[in-house]
Amino acid sequence: MMKYLLSFFLCVGCVSQQSNKQNLQGVYGIVTEITGNQMPSPDLPKTNTQGQALAATIHFYAPIATTALQLNEHGLYKPLNSVRPIATCVADQSGKFRQALPAGKYSVIVVLKDGWFAHQSDGNTIQPVQIDTSKWTEKNIQVNYRAAY
Repeated sequence: MMKYLLSFFLCVGCVSQQSNKQNLQGVYGIVTEITGNQMPSPDLPKTNTQGQALAATIHFYAPIATTALQLNEHGLYKPLNSVRPIATCVADQSGKFRQALPAGKYSVIVVLKDGWFAHQSDGNTIQPVQIDTSKWTEKNIQVNYRAAY
């Protein structure tokens, strides 16, 4: 009888660990870059408005206030060296990324050689993303600081 109880508890432990892995939440998406003149013109052929896939490092921070960052000479944000990212991932050559995160609100920053890129705000937070328990949130990012509209 004791063998059966021990086997039962071991199996239940395995199932609960597996279900925890299935219930992970986080963020996924594609990073693309748009460059050049994006103004429509009857004289010019249409340009690719979807952009090119961009392999890049992506940092996830506790929410960063819009007033906490300053722009550099490239129109990108200067890094906040005093703040450490909660998580970091790398978008692959096709621009795809996926990062498991605890539920909560985060600022998503694309790290480029010229500075930090974040092009959205909710009025208070730079490039926010909300991660809900047991859900994966899609967050596609278009890096467009070198494009003209």
